[in-house]
Amino acid sequence: MILPRETPAEDGGPGLPAAADVAVVGCGAAGLFAAIHAGRGAAAAGRRLSIVGLDGARKLGAKILVSGGGRCNVTNVSLSERDYCGSTPPAIRRVLARFPLEATVAFFRDAGVTMYEEPDNGKLFPVTDSARTILDALLAGAAAAGVRLVHPARVEAIERDGGALRVVTGAGVVTARRVILCTGGRSLPKSGSDGAGLALAAALGHSIAEPVVPALVPLVLPGGHWIRDLTGLALPCTLALVSPAGKRLAAATGSTLCTHTGLSGPATLDVSRHWLVSRLRAPDARLTLDWLPALAAEALEAELVAAGARGAL
Repeated sequence: MILPRETPAEDGGPGLPAAADVAVVGCGAAGLFAAIHAGRGAAAAGRRLSIVGLDGARKLGAKILVSGGGRCNVTNVSLSERDYCGSTPPAIRRVLARFPLEATVAFFRDAGVTMYEEPDNGKLFPVTDSARTILDALLAGAAAAGVRLVHPARVEAIERDGGALRVVTGAGVVTARRVILCTGGRSLPKSGSDGAGLALAAALGHSIAEPVVPALVPLVLPGGHWIRDLTGLALPCTLALVSPAGKRLAAATGSTLCTHTGLSGPATLDVSRHWLVSRLRAPDARLTLDWLPALAAEALEAELVAAGARGAL
């Protein structure tokens, strides 16, 4: 049985429907994207699906709005399995192939969002330099696809009910034929990504691959470390993760920001995904920092010798 399409509601709607074909749990970037494609896929096949998006937040898109310093770096022109940790390279490669860069750019272009590339790192941002542009495009796309967004409606449990699923929320219960979990991990608890979705998945019989760690984070240095005294200093840098045997495991080059707790900035965030996982698997791995990435060691030594000869040191 195909249920009637619900009226799209960007601001939470008048209430939770009793039943839906598809319930999307979590209405961040992934959830909105999934809901849009579920609606579009059904329409392309000549079907009508009722799709409800459920989220515990009063206002949607908190993580979208803070991403990229409020500018929202959507993707990168150079993207491969080497940029991700947590699964095997072939598995990541298959995921990326399902929706490559060209499809991502086309999706937002069709939604009226033009993007530009930062030349030094290949990151793509909306020309407005505002994450709100991306959130508005996703919300509009969901509405056009007939998705009903209900929030705040935090999902507390998902229970099997014959061939359907009962989705229990703080706003009531909806019975769905299919459920898509898009709850995020534990990266930003105040936005709703507090790990509750992992418990929902586990309760349904799914296994959770360890370790569960944030993908991109600043790095905290011990109290009293000299870098913490350089708060506010931003410099180009190469951060490299090195095995105990001296093998370079991963590296990232870009801007680095010294903070009162340690290191942040694009290069730090890029290498952090490798650092977190590698430290758990190889505790003796080291992180090296080169604040003169364009200068070879021999050239630096020559510069220092020349400066000493000039009395400039």
